[in-house]
Amino acid sequence: MKYLSNRRFLLVLILVDIILLLGVLLFINPESKSLIYIFLPILLVWIAVFNILKLIDTILFKKNKKIHTVLIFVGTSLLVLLLLLSGIGQLTLRDVFLSSGLAVVSSFYFYRSWA
Repeated sequence: MKYLSNRRFLLVLILVDIILLLGVLLFINPESKSLIYIFLPILLVWIAVFNILKLIDTILFKKNKKIHTVLIFVGTSLLVLLLLLSGIGQLTLRDVFLSSGLAVVSSFYFYRSWA
């Protein structure tokens, strides 16, 4: 039963986060607001991607392992970093390779240091 409630909770979190993200993107003009409103969509995208990957993890694997959570954190950060680079027009193939290498090294480091 805990498994099903965890999936439902993640689905509710994903829906709430997407609604908040759409609200921020539609109703807030970042030109007239402070710096926090520029970072708010980035944070909401990170949370949404993390929850989506966590939901996929709970569907595919019954047990929650620590390595899965570490890989989800690093994978989410990698996706959001590549999205940010793409958004400012600075994404190149070299950046993808460097970011992926950094994600592999940081996954190993986080897993070894928090195990």
